[in-house]
Amino acid sequence: MPRIATVGKSELYAAHLEQRHHMRERGDCAVRAIAALTNTPYETVHTMMACAGRKHGKGTPWDIIWSTLNALGFKAERRWDSEFIRQYPGSHATALKSVTTHHPDRFPAVWKDGKRYLMATPRHVLAIVDGVNHDWTRGKACRAKGIWEIVRVTPAQAERDAELRAEREMMIRYEM
Repeated sequence: MPRIATVGKSELYAAHLEQRHHMRERGDCAVRAIAALTNTPYETVHTMMACAGRKHGKGTPWDIIWSTLNALGFKAERRWDSEFIRQYPGSHATALKSVTTHHPDRFPAVWKDGKRYLMATPRHVLAIVDGVNHDWTRGKACRAKGIWEIVRVTPAQAERDAELRAEREMMIRYEM
């Protein structure tokens, strides 16, 4: 396989790094990803996650990531590697078995779709917005362990989702 082309980091990623440095933060990949995906200021997402239990300088548990997304009016819909790979040109559609963090740059016709994706790699999460990877992994081949499309939720959908969650929790309590 040919060498991965060197690609510069996005302006949004650079801005988040500056804010991170100012706050003496580290282990904040989820904060940066959610800020990029929801177009919310870094400081706002940082504060929301801290209020939800995220510890300063530490990674973010998944439940805090999901609850922050929901609080900002978004939800995550699971996407599978195969959904992207089957759209790749030529033999890539049959030869590749997994998605990596450089695929948005390598296959822009597939990824530049106007959508927002949260991608998880081992011990890391990142934002891909309209085909642009807003992370240090841009241009690197870090294998995706999970991909979620991030979509805005209407107030009616949010109400229905909250009712379903409450119903599910009640069923779980009843089974115990």
